[in-house]
Amino acid sequence: MEGLKTGADAYLAKPFNMEELHIQIDNLIDNIRRLRGKFSGAVDQEQRIEKINVKGNDDEFMERVMRSVNANMSDCNYNIDSLAKDVGISRTQLHRKMKEITGISSGKFLRNLRMEQAAKLLREGKVNVSQVADKVGYQDLAHFSTAFKTYFGVSPSEYQEIQQG
Repeated sequence: MEGLKTGADAYLAKPFNMEELHIQIDNLIDNIRRLRGKFSGAVDQEQRIEKINVKGNDDEFMERVMRSVNANMSDCNYNIDSLAKDVGISRTQLHRKMKEITGISSGKFLRNLRMEQAAKLLREGKVNVSQVADKVGYQDLAHFSTAFKTYFGVSPSEYQEIQQG
């Protein structure tokens, strides 16, 4: 019981019951996959842009990441080095930790959040595509359009037309 109180994922008494061991392993693997899917973009991240609701040992880290990304969303000079500095770890450690938690690189994670924010702004229909690009940190409209089309499969203007009817 002491191990569980200090953060162990599972505890098995000796001698091991092989069926119980296999169930524990399957559950741990499922939990890791679920967390990776949750942050990789496989699951809609729109709700997570302003607040993250994750349970586990990496809560505080992901909250720091999301606070920093949200505070700097429109800064075109904000990059992975800036994020690593804000979070207080090296670029290498940031990449390793993000890959472990989300299953994707820190660069893709930042791009995914920017694309989800752009889609949200386009759905609202209050600003045009170039203003959306600026609000999510892209100075070059062509680069934004290419990244958006790669992520969503349609251009930003086509996406806005589809969403507005």
